[in-house]
Amino acid sequence: MTDPASFRVRPTKRGLDDLNLCFPAVELPLHEMDHPIVKKAQQVPAEVASGGAERILALDDRVWFKCRSGNLRAAVTRLEAGEADDLGLIEAGAAWWWVGAAGERRDDSASDFYKAIAAEAVREGKGRTGVSSRHLLPAEIDYKRAECRAGFAYGARHPAHGPRANRAVLARRAAMVCLADRP
Repeated sequence: MTDPASFRVRPTKRGLDDLNLCFPAVELPLHEMDHPIVKKAQQVPAEVASGGAERILALDDRVWFKCRSGNLRAAVTRLEAGEADDLGLIEAGAAWWWVGAAGERRDDSASDFYKAIAAEAVREGKGRTGVSSRHLLPAEIDYKRAECRAGFAYGARHPAHGPRANRAVLARRAAMVCLADRP
């Protein structure tokens, strides 16, 4: 069994946007970003394993966990291998953790992160199940970024594999993903 502390929690594009951040260069894994909520989110898998994580009860269509750092808040979830296995990016039996959204704590305000995310999920689920957090899950750009990062990491570990043209293609694709992130 894999140690929960070894799981990495990546922010989605939505989570990055909420924090007014852009995707970093492909050389930097998302879970290594120097941001308090990204750093704190790395503790969530171990907290879940020990029974110490707190669920976001208002998001009841799937399990989301609270993540807090100072006045920042985030919603963290786990994708199982079957939820994204068509990409071949998750090993069998493993899990893939994501920060789906983030925001600020605002006491007794409708714009408080957890209140706002609950209201957003109700709006998204209107006419269906009542609550839908699907819009917080990784989107196509998140998977493309993960795929580019995996290719880049493989190339960095195995520089002798593949001709330079393949590395150039990877670099161009990574640049396209990064450019797609810009407004």
